[in-house]
Amino acid sequence: MQSRLEGHTQRTPAAPPPGRSAPRRVAASFFAAQLATGAGALVVNVLSARTLGPEGRGQIALYLQVGVIAGVALLAGVDRSYPAIVVSNPTLGTALRDLRRLMRPGLIACVGGCSLVALWLASQGSAEALPTALTALLAAGSALGSVVRSAAAASGVSRSFLIATVSGQGALAFLSVIFLAAGIGAPTVWLIAYGLCLLVPFLVAGRPDRDAAPNSLGETRRVGLRLSLSMVAGMVMLRSDRLLLPALAGYGQLGIYGTIATITEMISLPVQAYVDSHVPAWRRAHDAGKLNRWRPLAAVVAFSLSTAAAVTLVVRALVVPALGEQYRSAIPLVLPLAIAAALYAVSRAGVGLAVASGKTRAVVAVDMTAMTTSVAGYLILIPDHGAAGAAIGSIVGYGIAALIATAVALAASRTDGGGS
Repeated sequence: MQSRLEGHTQRTPAAPPPGRSAPRRVAASFFAAQLATGAGALVVNVLSARTLGPEGRGQIALYLQVGVIAGVALLAGVDRSYPAIVVSNPTLGTALRDLRRLMRPGLIACVGGCSLVALWLASQGSAEALPTALTALLAAGSALGSVVRSAAAASGVSRSFLIATVSGQGALAFLSVIFLAAGIGAPTVWLIAYGLCLLVPFLVAGRPDRDAAPNSLGETRRVGLRLSLSMVAGMVMLRSDRLLLPALAGYGQLGIYGTIATITEMISLPVQAYVDSHVPAWRRAHDAGKLNRWRPLAAVVAFSLSTAAAVTLVVRALVVPALGEQYRSAIPLVLPLAIAAALYAVSRAGVGLAVASGKTRAVVAVDMTAMTTSVAGYLILIPDHGAAGAAIGSIVGYGIAALIATAVALAASRTDGGGS
């Protein structure tokens, strides 16, 4: 059966399909970029943990999560829908131009909203006014990074994305070393550094092509809006633990939890890179009735479980030597958070296959169900168990997401008659 996306594609000039090696080339660049992101995050995580301590690290983590969620919301799903919808291979400059057009309304709304809230807090004499204003910078940087990634996936030109990602991570790591050496422990200064470094990938990736023929982006926006609820729900599922921990257990618990979770989340990064780079090819295979869903799902499960085991062994041994004695209580969190990250990785593979098959409504149901379960688990477990309760709640929520997403992906193969 033809994809639901077929017949609603962009009116772009015809172009020959990319070679079979294109998804692998993009996947390799995305994987290398994720390695750079992981290495940079690890360095910054350790340096900020030593400089700020659990309490300050918790404050940083809270605003970073709010910024990331706001960035996902302002994109309204277009970073996911664009590579899956566009028929021809746009140039990188054309893709950057299209995506910048698509994100502009959300960006204006986000900056305006954060500014109004910050002004109101300032009028009340609140110390949260400046961090709230900086949330707009964090959201814009996060969204622009996703735009560069989506443009690379759609165009098949991923080298610029790799260079841009390495540049951003290198800048943040460099500033973190300076802050540690200078003893700068003000969370606001660290937030400014994060926000500015998040903008680097977009500035380095390349210039949008303003002279290219305009594309019709209406269907991309409509499919993006259908996906946006799922994406926001998925992000809330992924980040609500860090939003609820300060209120229910304090910044100290968030600092300990967030430091370990930042490391274990690296388990899912290569999987997300693999999925993002293969969605266009999966869509073409689905339209031809030749999409094999079992193979990528099995590969992701094997990779995620083996990586989770390795990460658990290494991180448990290095927590105290790397982070200091004040983080010893974080050691029991490593195993459950590694399991949760592996389950989340499996869920992203299922969601990617479902999106490629045109099952956007089912994707919304996956993440909404998982989000509701996760938040309920956090509300029940965190008050009595703190960070450990959040880790258990993550296993429950991500486990449900993995089960439902896998079921949706495999069900698509039965309804369309594609190879499985």
